[in-house]
Amino acid sequence: MKTNKRHLIQTILLFTFLAVSLFALGLLAMGAVKRGLFEPPPIDNIYGVWEEQEVPGYMADAFEIREDGIYVGGSIVTTRYNFNGVTLTYHVGQQLYLYTYSSQKLIRDKPAHYRSVFVRK
Repeated sequence: MKTNKRHLIQTILLFTFLAVSLFALGLLAMGAVKRGLFEPPPIDNIYGVWEEQEVPGYMADAFEIREDGIYVGGSIVTTRYNFNGVTLTYHVGQQLYLYTYSSQKLIRDKPAHYRSVFVRK
């Protein structure tokens, strides 16, 4: 009797999984769900001037990301940076800068004096 009940539960779970999968595929086929929903943002989404938030304006950091490098105060500080769609990294001298891209914001993880949030100007 236990095996019949277990077999019934497994069968129900299998058919539920198949129904949900077919429903999801149907949504994709109809275009109701975008195919690129889970893809990282393209690199050109980070180009621009980024300003620090939640600090007084006179203390706010700002930097610009261009195709050819990272700029601070109008001067280039590095030509080498890496953005993989989630994290931005670069070095200025020996100092590593590490940012996490989330919800159209860059959050500075290193150097971490305090939690720095940057938004594009």
